[in-house]
Amino acid sequence: MLQCETRVEWFLRETFLQSRPPSVILTGNAGDGKTYLCRQVIAMLNGGSDVTWNHEPVVTISYKTLQLHVVKDLSELSDEQGQRLLGDLAESLQQPDQPDRYLMAANEGRLRALLAQPSLQELHRQIDEQLSNGSDLEHERLIVINLTDVSTSSFVQETLAWMSEPRLLAWLPHCRRKLFFKWQQTEHVDHLIPFEFLNRYLQLLEGNRSALQQARNELIVGLNRAFSRLYLTDTTYLYVTSQYLNTTEQPRPLVRVKFPVDSLALDVQRPAARPYNNDHNELWLIISAPPQLNLLKPGQVFEPLRWRVGLLSKTWMYSSITALIHSNVLICWLI
Repeated sequence: MLQCETRVEWFLRETFLQSRPPSVILTGNAGDGKTYLCRQVIAMLNGGSDVTWNHEPVVTISYKTLQLHVVKDLSELSDEQGQRLLGDLAESLQQPDQPDRYLMAANEGRLRALLAQPSLQELHRQIDEQLSNGSDLEHERLIVINLTDVSTSSFVQETLAWMSEPRLLAWLPHCRRKLFFKWQQTEHVDHLIPFEFLNRYLQLLEGNRSALQQARNELIVGLNRAFSRLYLTDTTYLYVTSQYLNTTEQPRPLVRVKFPVDSLALDVQRPAARPYNNDHNELWLIISAPPQLNLLKPGQVFEPLRWRVGLLSKTWMYSSITALIHSNVLICWLI
């Protein structure tokens, strides 16, 4: 199982290892990890042992000279229980020397509803200030962390590296055989293929020129052998063929056009600006018109064909080029 420690988790560990830690409120949507983070703090303070909440929404842990009250979900408490607990938190903030600390997981809507009581006005002001202006990580008594502001995009690379780890990849042939022969789910077999080539795909996205040229040459060889029916190992040209010629010997495909190797390129580009953050490069296959077309149709401008090659979006290199070869644009080139 892959487990990535977030900065929030690290911060909570460091915070509650202090001799005089502040209380912490975790807000966010369902599934943001509030309860998980509470469990991680409890496990750390219990020497690695997890906790079973059962029907108790609040767990109290004694460590050092402190009492840590952990609330896994404020929504599980009644209005009276929730307001009493928040009242205890407010009282603890006014008495710096008292031993009680709080770690609360709460949806923002439920938290604001409980704070609407006049007796909790000052606590409401302190919490609202951090929800509106961002967490005050230097606050000595109370820190509010909104998990909806936490980005998980930084873990994409680590997750992909884990998915392509050699020990996991060793199982892929076995998984494909089971899908194909035992479960007869042939449509899912190809879904496992990208992970075998994931590391190489990521290397191509780095833009290494020699790696891109090698990948292009391998594409040409593969396509010539698989689709042109010429069974060549030629990397000088990409051949586009059509119907067979009737000959006395073994039938041969008719070569309609030859693309010199320089007509094909794999290019790495950064995507255009979008209304969200995207730091990942894109791999593009670019096919330019072969010189013979310029001779057949002098003066006519042939725009290069472009195709984004996305390994994980199943737009793999071979299928990309094959689609281009049979595209309407290429047919217009040849007419």
